[in-house]
Amino acid sequence: MPINKLKIAQSFIKGITPTRTMSAIANTVISIGHSMKMEVLAEGVRRLSSFALRTLAR
Repeated sequence: MPINKLKIAQSFIKGITPTRTMSAIANTVISIGHSMKMEVLAEGVRRLSSFALRTLAR
């Protein structure tokens, strides 16, 4: 069975604090998933782009 989705747990999403380090980690996880041609899902987030922009803004 091929792996084609990367799911980011809601506990990780909720634990993101407004620091550049945590934003970098979150965006790196998203980038890794996309580079592996995976669908990236984040629990509790409707649009991943909104999540990425929100973490970058902090």
